[in-house]
Amino acid sequence: MIRPALPLCVAAALTTALLARASLADDAGEAADYLARARSFADCMIRHGRDRYGPVHSPLFANALTREDPPRLTPYPLFAPTPVNKKTGKPFPQKETGLQVFGLFDFNKVLNYPKGLGSEGPHKVTLYGCDPYEDRELYEFLFDLSRLTGEPRYAAEAKKALEWWFRHTQGPAGLYPWGEHLGWDFENECPTYFAGPSKHLYAACYHEIKDTVPFLDILAGLPAEAPGKPTPLERYALGIWNAHFWDKDKAWYCRHGDYRGLDDRTGSLSGFPAHLGAYLRVWTAAWLASPDGDDPPQGPRHGGRAEREVRLLPLHLRAGRGQGHQGEVRLRAVDAAGGARRRVGGQAGQTSARGSRQAAPPGGVALQEALVPDRRIVPA
Repeated sequence: MIRPALPLCVAAALTTALLARASLADDAGEAADYLARARSFADCMIRHGRDRYGPVHSPLFANALTREDPPRLTPYPLFAPTPVNKKTGKPFPQKETGLQVFGLFDFNKVLNYPKGLGSEGPHKVTLYGCDPYEDRELYEFLFDLSRLTGEPRYAAEAKKALEWWFRHTQGPAGLYPWGEHLGWDFENECPTYFAGPSKHLYAACYHEIKDTVPFLDILAGLPAEAPGKPTPLERYALGIWNAHFWDKDKAWYCRHGDYRGLDDRTGSLSGFPAHLGAYLRVWTAAWLASPDGDDPPQGPRHGGRAEREVRLLPLHLRAGRGQGHQGEVRLRAVDAAGGARRRVGGQAGQTSARGSRQAAPPGGVALQEALVPDRRIVPA
């Protein structure tokens, strides 16, 4: 019988807790044992948890594995047929939109997983493949393990996986298949539920992120495919604007954006502040990563800092033409981004807010300080 593992984000969090306990232990032998367990988990993931399925193998880590020997990818989720409408006694009607066909499945009941996982919202969990947004704690754990042990290979493996993700999974609209609905299918080499028996699962094509956006520093370090083309981060920033914002004059947006850019979200007001915060982080990262110091290229000045032509950020949100709270929030965010650039230094060796001189990484800005939370969990 297949015994599904805990989601790796939970396992990594538990392992990090063990590391924290180890740092406080008086018994050196007990602390060493905790660290050995953490290493064992990391080594198992590096050896057995990578994408070794389908026609293209990659360094990506699976979100979940079976607890067999050796561990392997959990089975492709088979969803129950569409439920019956209790009022009419008939199945819900099918409705095609974008890449989806609504009404084909009961998207909250998986037939081949224990108890159907109904309470977990299985259509929002990547059960079969990879999603670094959902499973971010695994990568943070590997970065921490390198810092604690002095062995760079753990961080190197995490970075290798994330760089592959950012280079190879970006869709036609510039979005990544991560977040609340999307993941990457190892067997079919595409976003989850874009192929296979559960193809067209409800919400399968929707990009949805909120609050923080992990690993923007790694994304910002990737160059464009060719001179004159946008970088992956720039494509992502523009993709969010084009796929999520259906009224660009008023800055009205929907939290769901089609990975392929096919589904028109016009009229949907399902946008929440938590999602807006994620978009602002991506836009700010793209601005900070521009290579020309305090004034990114492509555009003249218009008089004030909030009005100048800054690459990637929509003009009407800088010039104050956005209507309602959405536009006002973004206008203030541009001022904050300008302050962040000055604090971290647009030129290599510029003085930071902490009073020390620092060399900026490639791209001309210290994204690590500006955007990325301190990854340290356990005191060194």
